[in-house]
Formats: sequence, C-alpha cells, structure tokens
Amino acid sequence: NTGDCDLDKRVGLRCANCDVFVHSNCSLSFQMIKGASLHEYKPLERIFCARIPPSNFMDPKRKYQELSWERKAVVISRIPSEKSGQIPSWGMLIDHTEDCVAAFENIMSLTWNPNDVNDCYAESLPLFLPPKLKGIIVKDFAVDSAAQNAGIQIGDIITDVYMCVEGTRLRKFDLQMMKREDRENLFFHKYLELSLIIQRPSDNMVSYAKEWRCLVESTVRSLKGIVCSDVLPDYWCCPECTQETVNKADTRYKVAEEAMQCRLLIQRLSFDWCS
Repeated sequence: NTGDCDLDKRVGLRCANCDVFVHSNCSLSFQMIKGASLHEYKPLERIFCARIPPSNFMDPKRKYQELSWERKAVVISRIPSEKSGQIPSWGMLIDHTEDCVAAFENIMSLTWNPNDVNDCYAESLPLFLPPKLKGIIVKDFAVDSAAQNAGIQIGDIITDVYMCVEGTRLRKFDLQMMKREDRENLFFHKYLELSLIIQRPSDNMVSYAKEWRCLVESTVRSLKGIVCSDVLPDYWCCPECTQETVNKADTRYKVAEEAMQCRLLIQRLSFDWCS
C-alpha cells in the first residue's frame, strides 16, 4: 500500500536514482550500492593534488625561468695523504639533472604520492631546468674538501670535465652525452686534477627546491588525508534503476553523484571559489 509508506517514511526505502519510495516489506528487490571513496573519483584528482603555496612563494617554473646562467671554468685538485698515500674524495654530493627534472615533473603530476616508498626520485632535487642543460648538479660538499677549496658552489651544474696533468688539458668528457653510470665512474677514477666547465645559476635554486618540495609534500599529505577519510554513503536502487545504474552507468545518477562529491570536497578544502 503506497499510502501507508507515505505515512511513515522511516520504514521504507527511497531509490537514489528515480526517487521512488516503497515500504520496507516491498523493497526486497532493492539493491544496495556501496558508496565510493572520494579519492576514487578521478576528476577530483586535480583538486586534492592541488598545490597551495603561500602568496609570497614564487611559482617554481617562473622561478627557474628567471634564472640567468654564467659559464665558468674551475680547476679542482686533490693531494694524496702523506702517511697512507690514499687519495681523498672530491667531497661533492651530486645528482643528475635528468633525475632532478623527472622529480619535478613527478611532483607536478596529479598522481604523485609523497608516501610512496617506491618513488625512485625521492632523493632527487625537484628542478625545472632548460632542456639543453644536462650534466650533474652539486647539491652539497664537505667542509674543507677539494670541491670547496676550488670554489665550487652549491647549485653549480657540471657539463664538461677535462682530465689534466699539471694544468694541461689532455682529454675531454662531455657529461651531456655520457650515460649516468659513466658520469659517476669518472669521479671515482684516481685523477688528481680535473678542469670542470660549469653553469652557475644567478640564485640558490637548491635551497629553493628543498623548501618547495617540503611545502608541497606537507600540503599533498594533508589534502590526501582529508580525501581518503571521506566515503560517500551507501545508496539504494529500485530494480529498474539498478539495471541502468550498474550496467548502463545511468547518466542522471552519475551526474548527481559527481556533484555531491565535488561539493563535499570543495567545502572540506575551503575552495569556495571553485564552487
């Protein structure tokens, strides 16, 4: 009796698609559809992976595009220990420019997860560099090391290396054309003197990259935490709508569901300007 259902709606079910309401005794053919988690709604990835840097933090692409580069030649040398004869290291912590660019693109993608333990670029500096600028970047160096004594600065990009003997260049290594393994092996050879061609940026992009990564990481973690904790409620569909919703992806309910997800997420993130 439809009239009895209208008298007490607490004992009935309403179809989320067509809005028909029936008494609970008449609703055995209704099907409950589990509500989806918010993070499963793909179009919203652009929102919950959004970046919210403070207004005084320059956009990274703009920051790197405004850099100017100075080409310099630096001679770096080291002296074997008088006691053991052991050759000290150059004292540089380096990274490949290709890895830095890949790390930047990975963070800017809509799928980056700072909690991913398999992120192969987790230790790389996220830098947006000119495509033709390839080599190795100096991320840090040891105090009183050969690198520091030669005047190497953090952020310098080494593009060419010359093997030297008493100040005379004998062989050139073009790092832009070499494989990464060969670049690293080059600095493990027992050369006592090298002449480096470097590109020096006009600003400390290494410290900027570290600050920017920490900011984005904390932001994405908090946004993903909000999104993953919210689940849309389960809903019921009548037999007619069940076939449409499950098998035909009924457009009417799909649009309503997506609108519900958008509203909920926009409100939670205080993105009222998006509504």
